Amino acid sequence: MPHRNLAYRLLFDASWTGVRRLVFWSTVLLLIAGSLMPAAHIPDTGLSDKAGHLLGYAVLTLAGLLAYPQRAGWVLPGVFALGVAIELAQHLTPSRSFEWLDMLANGVGVLLGFALVWRLRRLRGV
Repeated sequence: MPHRNLAYRLLFDASWTGVRRLVFWSTVLLLIAGSLMPAAHIPDTGLSDKAGHLLGYAVLTLAGLLAYPQRAGWVLPGVFALGVAIELAQHLTPSRSFEWLDMLANGVGVLLGFALVWRLRRLRGV
């Protein structure tokens, strides 16, 4: 088997599955915490609100599909459902609010994350 670089192994090698799953679940926790913390405590990233949603859910979907490559049928709706649940929870949070456009940005992020993984796998030849 030819030597594979670290990035390739991290993304696809079965021996790195535990690391990918740790990254995924850590990202889930960070996204939940960041989404429910008081608005005044959110650091300025330079991104618009909707771009932040899109990027966050693209990264989460990417991490989920790499961590659970045989479970796309669960990861995709699960990540989107997490976004819906967080939006509903924000409605109950004093300094946050529910926004339909946030859910749309989350959904576009899920699709973007899926497209990125699909492209990575095509480049890999799978």
